[in-house]
Amino acid sequence: MLEMKIVMVLVARKFDICGAFEERDRLVGRGKGLDTAYGDRAYQILVASAKPKHGMPMTVKKVV
Repeated sequence: MLEMKIVMVLVARKFDICGAFEERDRLVGRGKGLDTAYGDRAYQILVASAKPKHGMPMTVKKVV
């Protein structure tokens, strides 16, 4: 397990990972109601975990 974590870190540091909520909003549109709460994004909360309601859109670029 430790070796797998080390490999993941070594691979991940070669990429720039950023959130892409603005791009998703332009393509799909930002919904009303449960999508926002007090002007911020709403999150779906389950008994054992919390996660973004519509997933976590990301852009990944290779670091030069």
